Amino acid sequence: MDPPLPDARPLRAVGPYALWQPAVHGAGMYGFSLGFLAVCLIVAGVDYDGGPLLSMCFVSAAGGPVAGLLLIRRRRTAYLRR
Repeated sequence: MDPPLPDARPLRAVGPYALWQPAVHGAGMYGFSLGFLAVCLIVAGVDYDGGPLLSMCFVSAAGGPVAGLLLIRRRRTAYLRR
């Protein structure tokens, strides 16, 4: 018995998807930029005695990239569904 032949149709990509697309990744970069700025301020010694500005920097350093990833994920899903 002969094995089944492969499908003769050529394979093609689902669609062009570049690594960087401003419509998808632009909004998420604000979150990453906020997190990077917060880390720079923490390293520079902003509000060294532990006031509310230092706490805001810690929250921004942790929450900025997370918010950026969530924005990118939502926009990427909407872009791929179109």
